[in-house]
Amino acid sequence: MQHYLFSSWVYKRSIFKRSIFFGTLVLMLTSCGPLISFGSPDAQRTFSLSPVALNVVPENDQVIYVEEPYLSGGRDGRKLTVALSKNETTTLAGVQWSDNLSDMIRDNLVRSLERGTGAKTLGETGLDIKASCRLGLTVHAFDYVVGGTPGEDMAMIDADLLLVNLQNNTLLYSQTISTTAPIVGSNPMNAAIALDQAFADFQRQVINAFMQGSDNQGAENLKLNMCTVN
Repeated sequence: MQHYLFSSWVYKRSIFKRSIFFGTLVLMLTSCGPLISFGSPDAQRTFSLSPVALNVVPENDQVIYVEEPYLSGGRDGRKLTVALSKNETTTLAGVQWSDNLSDMIRDNLVRSLERGTGAKTLGETGLDIKASCRLGLTVHAFDYVVGGTPGEDMAMIDADLLLVNLQNNTLLYSQTISTTAPIVGSNPMNAAIALDQAFADFQRQVINAFMQGSDNQGAENLKLNMCTVN
């Protein structure tokens, strides 16, 4: 009987100690706040670019290779470029791209061209596939442009577009495309949002160049079937 009472007392004491331990642990965790801290002053907000939303065009026989864009002035990378003047740039603190800018431009342009033209559009993974045309881009601006007065800040994209027929090495089309979007407010993330909006307009203009040509460039005879693999 005494052995039973002693065992019962030891068991109850063990339960009591464990209750105190877990209660103390819960109190410590709740008093110290969350285990993961979000929104610290040094945190970098990360943003991606988006493909343009279009009505999907049926597939055709054209095959276009989109080469890696060349970004001038050290604009490639994950930092957002701020144009302070015509010849002076810096980078924007507090925000960054989710990948190298040249990779994001090409990846999204490949997706948008395929949706908007119906062509088989190739990026980095399509090097071993025979393509009929090559689309080249030289990007001169993908910038947060500081305005002269408050409220005049804007996102600006400026790039040269070249379409080359790989079967006979002829230049089919060339055009400079420039797009802008207003930057509303002083939060750095608004610059990334505005650049994505300007990029959406840029993609639409590239697709329009393939589908319709550009009268003022003398390219009214440009047709997508010029990029058909023979």
